[in-house]
Amino acid sequence: MARVSPILAILPTSAGKSLLFQFPATLGLIGVTIVIEPLLSLLQDQLSRAKTLGISSAIFNARSPLDSARLVFTTLETFLGLDFRNYINRLRITQQLDWVIIDECHIILNRKESFRKNLGRLGEVVDLKTQLVLLTATLPPRYQASLLRGLFLDPNRTKIYRANTARPNIRYSIQVFRAKTDVFRIIQGELDLSESDQALIYTRTRDQARELSKVLGYSVYYSNRPNKEKILREFLEGKIQVLITTSSLSYGVDRPSIRIIIHLGLPYRLYDYAQETGRAGRDNKRSNAILLLPLDPPTKATSLGPHPTQEDIFEYDIIQRYISNTCRRAILDSYLDGLEEKSCKEEVIKCDFCSLEESKWYIPYIRLLLTISRSFRAF
Repeated sequence: MARVSPILAILPTSAGKSLLFQFPATLGLIGVTIVIEPLLSLLQDQLSRAKTLGISSAIFNARSPLDSARLVFTTLETFLGLDFRNYINRLRITQQLDWVIIDECHIILNRKESFRKNLGRLGEVVDLKTQLVLLTATLPPRYQASLLRGLFLDPNRTKIYRANTARPNIRYSIQVFRAKTDVFRIIQGELDLSESDQALIYTRTRDQARELSKVLGYSVYYSNRPNKEKILREFLEGKIQVLITTSSLSYGVDRPSIRIIIHLGLPYRLYDYAQETGRAGRDNKRSNAILLLPLDPPTKATSLGPHPTQEDIFEYDIIQRYISNTCRRAILDSYLDGLEEKSCKEEVIKCDFCSLEESKWYIPYIRLLLTISRSFRAF
C-alpha cells in the first residue's frame, strides 16, 4: 500500500481483510502492527487465527512482555490507556511501530455502543504519525464521510478502496404474522437445521428475547444477561445451535456454520439489518435472512418518535422501500455499495420477491402442460 496513510478499505465478508496485516507478518516484512478491535470476543478470535498461521502475536497486557510479538491486539479503551501509550512510545523510539489497524471500524457509526464514549480521543490514533488503516465490510457510501470525520480524518485526504460487499449466497425474504402464535410457528418451521448448522434470532427488545426463549426453549443473550460470556462462548464453540439475541450481538460473531438469521420486527436502520444478516453464510454456502413483520406495523410517527433527525427519516424511508413489493437485494446493493438498483441476477440466490416474479412466467406454461396432459388422458 506504498505507505499511504490513512487508508479506508471496504471489502466484502471473507475477502481476506485480516490478510492485509497477517500476510506481511508471516513473511517478517513488518515491525509491530497494532490492531484495535471493538470487542473482546474479536480480540480472541484474531489472536487464535494469527497463532494458527504461526504469527508471533499477543493481546496487550502491561504485565507480560511483548518483545517478540509482530501483531499486538487491543481494544480502544486499552489503546488509550497510559500503559499502552508507554508501550507505543517505546515502539516509536526504536522505530518498530509499523501500522495501526482499526478493525471493524463501522462500529463507530453505532450510536448505542458504549465504545463511542472514547470517540473524542480517537485523534490520538492519528497523532501517532504512522500508517493508519481502517477495515470494514459494512459502510454505506452515505456514511463514509461521517465515519472519517468521527476519526478526525479528512475524507479528501484518505485513500479509499471500495469493493462490492453484496452477499450473493444469502436469500432475503419477508414473512408476515398476525399474532404471537404465528411468530412461534414460523420460527419453528424455518429452523430446519442440520446437526452442524446454527441460527441467530434477533429481537428489538430484551423482553421479546426472553419471551421467545421461554416459549421456544432456545438460549438467550443480551447486554446485561447473567453469564452472557459463557452463553456466547458456547455458541461460538458450536455447543448452542440456536441463539435468541438483541442488537447487542450485532458484532463479534464469526461462525461459518450460521445458516439462518431471523429478525422479529423492523430493524432500527437498514445498516443494522445488513450488519446482522451478514453473520450468515460466512463460508459462502447458501443461507437465509428472514424478516418477520406484523400485519399492522407501527406508523411512521410511532417509529420515529417526536424529534427524528434527517438520518432517522432517511433510514425509515429506505426500510419501507426494502419491505415493499420490490427486489430486496436491489435496495441493499444501492444502500450499501451505491450500485444501480437492479433485480437479482443469475449469479445470486434470488430474494423472495424475485423468486415470485420468476415463477409467474411459468404459470401459463404449467397450465398449458396440464391441459395437454388432460387431453391425452381423455384421448
